[in-house]
Amino acid sequence: GDISPNTQVALLRVLQEGTFERVGGTQTIQTDVRVVCATNKDLEEMVRRGEFRLDLYYRLKGVVIEMPALRDRRADIGRLANHFAATLGTDGTKWFATNALQFLANYSWPGTVRELQNFVRSILLFVDGSVIELDDILEFRDFFVSGDIDRTLPPLDFDTLLDIPERADELMTVEEERSYTYRDPADALADKIVSEGRSLSDIKRQLEIECIKRALIETDGNVTQAADILQMKRPRLSQIINGDEELSALKTRLTG
Repeated sequence: GDISPNTQVALLRVLQEGTFERVGGTQTIQTDVRVVCATNKDLEEMVRRGEFRLDLYYRLKGVVIEMPALRDRRADIGRLANHFAATLGTDGTKWFATNALQFLANYSWPGTVRELQNFVRSILLFVDGSVIELDDILEFRDFFVSGDIDRTLPPLDFDTLLDIPERADELMTVEEERSYTYRDPADALADKIVSEGRSLSDIKRQLEIECIKRALIETDGNVTQAADILQMKRPRLSQIINGDEELSALKTRLTG
């Protein structure tokens, strides 16, 4: 998305003919390569504006993998933040409190994962205790001026998302948190049903809602594509979304 028009022509030639000349050279070199490229620009919009060659765009558009922005993967923020806290710190014994993770999940993160990583690296230098609280984060208010903080977003259940059991007597150590994982997701569901006394219908409903949320976020609110991902009939998925206030609001936000 940032290469010049001349470089676009040169790259198109490599893709179409498999030939090029080195800078300053006169010998034509034959090559057979596979090109992998990445961009944070909207190439289709650039094509419409005449800033990117249409023929090059279609040459590059073979297999496309779209990576959603971090703000569209709020459930990943807690795991990433604690991962960086454990790996970037000097002793690997720091992690974020739930209220701190909620704040981070409401931030738009225009710099995506790299911005989150740099933030965690910075805050680790100034936090003395093992737990990074919301008050610690609020001391870094200037860090968040480049993005937006949406306090209207629904809270996330990070205790569940991070597979951390409730501990009334003491805080879980980093070593315990790392070891508290399940090899099979079915084991995690069965444990939750038995330990909390929840009904199978409640768990099924919660799982259904969470899967639909992920699919909507993955497809930017496109119900047809989300139905394909979930292997559901579109009318049935649309009925579920319209009948749930949270799902309906999420779809509106993604498509609006």
